[in-house]
Order: sequence, then C-alpha cells, then structure tokens
Amino acid sequence: MLGRLLALWEQISNSLWLVPLVLLAAAVLLAATLVGVSPNPFEGPSDGTEAISLVSTLLSAMITVLAMVVSITMVVLSVAATQLGPRLIRLFIGDMRTQIGLGVFVATIGYLLLLLRGLDGDMPQAEVPHLAVNIAGLLSLGCVVALLLFVHHLARSIVADTIVHRVGDELDDAMLRLSPRAASAEEAEPHRPDGEGAAFSLCHGGYIQVIDYWALVACARAAGATITLDVRPGNHVLPGGIHGAVHPPAALTKRLTRRIDRAVVVGDVRTARQDLEFGLRQLVEIALRALSGGINDPFTAMLVIDRLTSSLTLMMTQPLGARVLRDKDDTVRVIAVTSDFAGLLDAAFNQIRQTSGGRVDILARLLESLGKLGPHVHNEDQRRVLALHLRMIGDLAWATVTEPHDLEALRARHEAAREGLYRGADELTHRG
Repeated sequence: MLGRLLALWEQISNSLWLVPLVLLAAAVLLAATLVGVSPNPFEGPSDGTEAISLVSTLLSAMITVLAMVVSITMVVLSVAATQLGPRLIRLFIGDMRTQIGLGVFVATIGYLLLLLRGLDGDMPQAEVPHLAVNIAGLLSLGCVVALLLFVHHLARSIVADTIVHRVGDELDDAMLRLSPRAASAEEAEPHRPDGEGAAFSLCHGGYIQVIDYWALVACARAAGATITLDVRPGNHVLPGGIHGAVHPPAALTKRLTRRIDRAVVVGDVRTARQDLEFGLRQLVEIALRALSGGINDPFTAMLVIDRLTSSLTLMMTQPLGARVLRDKDDTVRVIAVTSDFAGLLDAAFNQIRQTSGGRVDILARLLESLGKLGPHVHNEDQRRVLALHLRMIGDLAWATVTEPHDLEALRARHEAAREGLYRGADELTHRG
C-alpha cells in the first residue's frame, strides 16, 4: 500500500492541476463568505451597477492574462522539450512556483466569477459587499506582480544550468533516501537460501516504479519465507516472466503472490523515486542533445559531465549491489538486486563517450572527471570499473584525434587520471 501511495503522490506532485485547484477552492470559499458579510465595514461610494462594471472589467482582463500565461508556458515547454528532452517536461509542470503562478490567476478568475454572480445592479450603496469588491481589486493587482515573477521564473527555468542542477539534486536525494535501507558492505554478496525456490511472476507489465521492500518483509515473515527479488526499480518487466523466487517453495501461495504483486508498483513510465539510473539518463540526454549537430553546445555537455561526477562521488560512498532486509528477529526476509556502481557508471558515461569521437573538449573533460573520482575509491571493484572506463576513453581518443598537440594534452590528462586512480588504490590498501 505504501508503495502505491508513493507512486500516486509522484504522479500528483508532478501534475499541473493540483495547486491551482486548491487555490481555486480557497478563492471560491473566500468569495462565498465575503459576499454574505453584513453589515459591511468597508462601505464605498459605488452602487451595484458600478461594482458590477468594475468586477466585469477585472474578470475580462484576468481571463486575457491567463490565456497569455498559458501560451507562454506552452512555448517554454516546447522549447525545453526540443533542446533538453521531453522527459524533462515533468520538472516544469511539477515545479511548485509554476503551479502557484498559474494557481493565482485561476483562483482570481474563480473569485471574480463568484463575486459577479453575487452582485445585483439594483443594489443600493449600503448593500454592496465593498470588502469583497476591494479584495477583488487587490487580487487583480497581485496578479500583475505574479505575472512578472512567473515570466522571470520561466525564463530562468529553461536555462540548461538550472535544469542540470535540479535533475542532479533530485538524483542525489533519491540516493540518500535509499541508502539507509541498503545492505551493509559485508552483505554486498548476500548468501542466498539453499535449494531451488518457487519462482513467481508479477501480474502486470511495464516499468517498475516503486518497490515497497518493507511490505515484502512483512509478507515474507507472515509466510515464514525468504523472498529473492530479481528485478529492481527502472526494469521493464513482462507479465508472466520470472521475477523472483520464494524459499522454501511450499511457502509460495496465491495469497503471498498477490501480496508480492501489490508491493511492486508497475507503470507505463520510469520515475525518479527509487530509480537511480533514471536520473542519470536524464542528465545524459541533456548532454547528448547538446552534442547533436542541431544544437552543438559543448559547454552544456561539459556541465552535465561535471554534475554527473558530483553524483557519482556520492554514490561511491554508498553500499550498492544488493539489498538485504531482515525482520525484527534479525532473520533475512528479502534479498533484492539494486543498481551497482558499474551499472551506474556505465549509464553516466557510456553514451556520452560513444558520441564524443574526435571531440577533444569532451574527451578531456571525461578524463578529468575520472581523475577526480580516483581519490574517492572505496574498494577494488570501484577502481576496476573506473580503470575500464579510463581505458575505453583513452582508446577512443587515440583512434579519433589526429592533431599531435591535442593528443599530447589528452595523454597528459589520461596519465594524471591513471596516477590518481592507482594512488587512490594504494591509499585504500594502506587503510585496509
């Protein structure tokens, strides 16, 4: 249940309608309350006809402004989808400031509509809800300020630097959110139960969005079993496949199968909550589009490489590769695969490297990034994976760069990165 709630909240929080609807409901309640205020402590010189004229003018202006704001938003989303990638649209529509900006206009229009309905042209001056009319003017004035702030925010939000850091921060948050429940270093290669387990399959196909691991622990404990899960968030699964096993086989009942299926949320798209590779691939997509012939923006690509390096540094400090969960009696109940450092580094650098043949600036930045990661090596596996990527980038540079001066610069960076990597390995040996 928790996993499904998290997936539902992920969809709602990345929608463009939640905050505007909440503000609209608040505006309707405010208008309904103020129209009925009597006696009115804020009497003015206008009668019912003048109040209707004022509110009608404000309403017409606000509808025009809202149409302009929606048009501006659509243009920004179109530009962002073209230059940065369509999968990043969710960052724009899920941004709280964007939702509040649209919500202010929607709420003001709703307030003016309800207020206009409560006015009568035959009202004498004493019966006109002057407080409500005055607030209508203040809300309209606030919309002018909100329009300026909204346009300023949209202009900043399509800058590549802003998007890169937002995606990177989201990736880091997901990493930190998952790490407290990750396996310890001693359990990086967990001992799986002896004997063959009974295989189970998920009922629905699609991308795994969220796994409620502790719900799996609870159902495994109730069944007296251990669940080995062979899929992880971000994997695409087909109904009827083999997605894990239950030990002992006799513990796999229809009820347990249903509970396992409820704990794994499958949807049509990948999400960032538990899928670390999703965040990496979003950043990589920005870099690949920046390196395309139509855009040709190497500075954005280098920014992405720097941000990827920062996130990889954080990942090197976290236990990856397996997740072992125990119940309150310290009995292993769930053994699940998770992203490992090799897979994350492949997702971060492989496609950028593969499209960078002959690009001296990008190859140099990749080599520099690997050199920065060298001092953060925590185990031999990390060093081995970094050395592999260092060799692949070096091989690509020697094969595609022909200018001797550029080759010399790349060789210097390659040697510096290699020295840093093996110096980190020596320090690791001494610490051990």
